[in-house]
Amino acid sequence: MAIGLKPGGITHTRDTLLHERQGGSHPVGAHRPTLGNLDADKLTPIALMYAAHFAVGLAISSRAPRAPIGALLAGCFLPDIVWIVLATSGIEPSSPRVFFDDWSHSLLSIVVEASLFSLLFIRRGVDVWVPIWLAVALHFLLDVLIHPKPLALYPLAAWHAPWDLWIWGSSRTSFLFTHYWWVQFGIIVPLILIYIIGARKQALPANLVAATVLSVLGLHLLF
Repeated sequence: MAIGLKPGGITHTRDTLLHERQGGSHPVGAHRPTLGNLDADKLTPIALMYAAHFAVGLAISSRAPRAPIGALLAGCFLPDIVWIVLATSGIEPSSPRVFFDDWSHSLLSIVVEASLFSLLFIRRGVDVWVPIWLAVALHFLLDVLIHPKPLALYPLAAWHAPWDLWIWGSSRTSFLFTHYWWVQFGIIVPLILIYIIGARKQALPANLVAATVLSVLGLHLLF
C-alpha cells in the first residue's frame, strides 16, 4: 500500500494528507497524528515498503534454498495483499482521515497469516515452512517502524506501537530523499549483503545475483 497508490483508484495527495492531519475534520476515534514543528513544505508523499520486503525474501532464500522463492516473496507481501482485498471491500478504510488496517497488519493478524500460509508447505519439511512463516511474520517488524497509523497488537486493540513517525518519515532530508527512504535503505543494505553471501555459497551465477541486487535497488529508487 502507498500514499498515492490505493486500491480502487483512490488517490491521496500530499495536500490532502496534510490538511487532514493539520486540522481537517476527523471522526471520533480516527487516528490523527500531528505535524509538530515540521515544515509542511518539506513533506512529500511516501510509499510503504516495497524493496525492503523484497530484500527480506531474498535474504531468507539465500539461507533456505529449499524454500520456493516465489512463496517467500509472496509471503513477504501477504499482509499487503490481504489489505488490498479488505480496503477494496471497505472493511479497512484507506483514507488518511479514517485509516484502519488492524485486520491485515496487527501483530496477531500477521502471525495468523504467516501460520496459515506456511501450513500450505508443512508437508515439505521444516526447512521450507519455517522460512516461509518468517517471511510473512517479518512484515510486521518492517512496517511497525513507520506506518500511516501505529500498528496494533491485535484488531481493535487499545495498544498500538508507542511511536508515530509517519509525518517525520515523509519529510525530506538534506540528502535529496525522505527520512523514510533512508530508513528503508538502511534496512535494504544489510539484507542485500546477506543475500549476496548466501548466493555465493549456493554458487548462483554472478550475473543473476548482480541483476537481482540492481533490481532491488532500482525498485527502491523508483518507489
